[in-house]
Amino acid sequence: MKYIKHVRGSITLLFSMLIIVSVIYPFATAYISTYVYHSPYSNVPVIYHNGTAIGSPDMVENFTQPWFFHPRPSMTDYFSLSSNSSSNYGPVSPVLYNFTLQLVKKYYGGYISFNNTTTTIPINMVSYSSSGVDPDITILSALIQIPRISHYSGIPQKDLLSMVTNNTVAPFLTVVGIPYVNIVTLNTYIYDIMQNAQ
Repeated sequence: MKYIKHVRGSITLLFSMLIIVSVIYPFATAYISTYVYHSPYSNVPVIYHNGTAIGSPDMVENFTQPWFFHPRPSMTDYFSLSSNSSSNYGPVSPVLYNFTLQLVKKYYGGYISFNNTTTTIPINMVSYSSSGVDPDITILSALIQIPRISHYSGIPQKDLLSMVTNNTVAPFLTVVGIPYVNIVTLNTYIYDIMQNAQ
């Protein structure tokens, strides 16, 4: 009799957790996200240009044009559903070493060559982001790209610096985290300026 009581309790717990985890939690998450984000398309913030949706500040794309701010490296190739998102390399992996070396050469050969002084490359610009589609970069990561962007876009460096400064997000409660900027937002401004200049 005691055995049946324990089995009944285990089955009740199993089905209770099944309902909570499989039904209540997903619906609660969907409801909260729908309430927080009010986009009629995907329930996330959307950036529009001339009435056309061109991107979201919550998910970065692989900006490769030299007149745009470039994001952090992505192990998923900027595709959040990629199957290789968990393929993190160990600290002594030759693949990781070669990958990092290529990024360092890219910065010294492409970005920093526009500066007259030696600039330290931020570690987060030569390391993978945790999400693979992270749209945010540190202030230093944005500043070292300004000379290159100014050269190719024709936008004065002081205007790009103001753009970064005006769009800097402060740490939570001024102490949690570090200041950062969203490159999707910055690149939207750059795109607008270049379109209007044509």
